[in-house]
Amino acid sequence: MRFIVADDHMLFRAGLRLLLKEIFGPETEVLEAGDFAGLMHCLEGEQPADLVICDLFMPADDPFVALHAAIERAAGVPLIVLSASEAGGHILRSMTCGASGYLVKHESPKVLHHVIELVLDGGRYVPPQAVSGLGNGQSGASAPVPPPAAVERAPSALAEVPRRRVPELTDRQTAIWRLLAEGRSNKDIARRLAIAESTVKSQIRSIYRKLGVRNRTQAALRAVGEALEDGSSEAA
Repeated sequence: MRFIVADDHMLFRAGLRLLLKEIFGPETEVLEAGDFAGLMHCLEGEQPADLVICDLFMPADDPFVALHAAIERAAGVPLIVLSASEAGGHILRSMTCGASGYLVKHESPKVLHHVIELVLDGGRYVPPQAVSGLGNGQSGASAPVPPPAAVERAPSALAEVPRRRVPELTDRQTAIWRLLAEGRSNKDIARRLAIAESTVKSQIRSIYRKLGVRNRTQAALRAVGEALEDGSSEAA
């Protein structure tokens, strides 16, 4: 397993390197970068990484422009943003840039392990506070992070996709969309719905077409919009 860890705090990088080796074994290779320029250099290496873990607010004129450039350079290698910020706006902008997941730095090693495995399996992770913070009209405010066990047991707030908002989706497609919005992989969706993985892939292509989106991140963000719309209409 080969990781790239980018963070402007050396002690944090060292701690994360030790944690990754503890989780995935001592043979795990961890490359380190202290800024976005260093991250770009690591991504130019001949041997591709399996996963990038990147701080958001490293020195840069615009961290989101730098993040998007890094994701483009990664060329398909998944990237998880690991940041101190819990702001819903930062989370959603990171996912819009193409991040495969977003974690707050005070999360437990158990949650980090779960999200890494999820992303490596093709899934995406959007924290529930991405919805709860924005739903309260506080895109820059902090929102509570669910306890570690909740990541496995409780559906993300993104799962609350109102069926009536997209009537052209079938019941099965709506169920798949809910699970996709939680960050579930195709394999996990197939297992939960007791259908073939090939069926999930085919249905996801149809969902993309009907929603007018191109990828899982856009579909998840569309789910965020539907959930917020539904909440605001009920509040009115």
